[in-house]
Amino acid sequence: GTCADPNRLRRAQIVAASALTHIDQAKQTLRTAAGLALPTEVRRARTVLRNACAVVSAAFEGLDFDLISNEGHYSPRSTRDVLAATQDPQRNLYRWCLDRLLAPSELGGVQAVGIDLSADSQLVGALTVARFVAEHRPGLPVFAYGDYATRLTMAWQETHPFLDLIGDVIGYEPEQAVVALADVLLDGSTRVVPGRVSAAAGRLRRWAPEPVDLDALPLADFDGLALDRYLGPGPVFPSYASRGCPWRCEFCSIPVTHAQFRRRRPERVADEIAAIVARWGGQYVLFVDETMTRPSLRGVSEQLLARGLEVFWACETRFTGTLDEHLVAQLHRSGCRRIEFGLESYNQRVLDLMRKEVTIEEIDRDVASCLRGGISVHLFGIVGFPGETEVEARRTLDF
Repeated sequence: GTCADPNRLRRAQIVAASALTHIDQAKQTLRTAAGLALPTEVRRARTVLRNACAVVSAAFEGLDFDLISNEGHYSPRSTRDVLAATQDPQRNLYRWCLDRLLAPSELGGVQAVGIDLSADSQLVGALTVARFVAEHRPGLPVFAYGDYATRLTMAWQETHPFLDLIGDVIGYEPEQAVVALADVLLDGSTRVVPGRVSAAAGRLRRWAPEPVDLDALPLADFDGLALDRYLGPGPVFPSYASRGCPWRCEFCSIPVTHAQFRRRRPERVADEIAAIVARWGGQYVLFVDETMTRPSLRGVSEQLLARGLEVFWACETRFTGTLDEHLVAQLHRSGCRRIEFGLESYNQRVLDLMRKEVTIEEIDRDVASCLRGGISVHLFGIVGFPGETEVEARRTLDF
């Protein structure tokens, strides 16, 4: 690639040799519990990885690549930029990697390519993969699905240039729709694909989505994934106890992109976690629910305890003021070590503007209960919500 910033290039030149020498040891430190217990070694490892990321960033104009996210020369908010990125290995890290690390012959036995598109930060990478496939296997079906794919297509009123590279998009819940689409694309089936968006004869076509029965879906399968490559002492496996959210906060897109709120039976959740432990040696689980409700928290923790499953887990929920001492103790015994809350604001007036249906007193009770019970708390916040004053924003930050 090419770097237009001499300062970033100079930094990369200074740290490159050291990063290359120490990066394997840095990764090893972060991949073992023993390594993570040594604060000095962890700081050193993180510094090495940051330096390595700085070297990668300096190799491509406009790239800011780190362990959390990456921003490139091309904006995912511009159709023109995204399409240009797919053909530019000089300023698009993904294209550079695909051209060098994936032999076109490896696509030989592939029958279709599905791309999970969950966030706008993945858009350039997703379309770059689609372009690479189109160049080396013309006619190979490519489709996308996921939360951001859903939101993207909701705004389309007519056929979109992305559909020249990604022939189909599945909106909303993809599990059953992906199977149906595979039947259509590979076997010529006439099945209806719920949530499908595609172009035909220059016109945009849509099919209505259908909610799936969560308890009827197969358990997650992680076979074939490089589970030893994560920068931690074992991967953090995803699971879920529900989908959607029963609340309708003013700022949130979740109610728009999800079907009605549904919970999974706690027994089914425990089945999945038991399989994660038995088949893949998993010890860490992140519940990816938009909000894990109190019935799910109680039910899942009860099932984990009843089965003696030794895992550590985290989740996201909302403030209700009902995380009492008994429930927090039960969550902790079952392995819960972190709960993420949508605080947004520590001002009742702003919370009411947001339609959060939460009180300051409920926030205080839940935070205090978690901290007393040994469960760490992460708070999401919003600064600058319409109508918020500077005093109110500072009050949230002070809290």
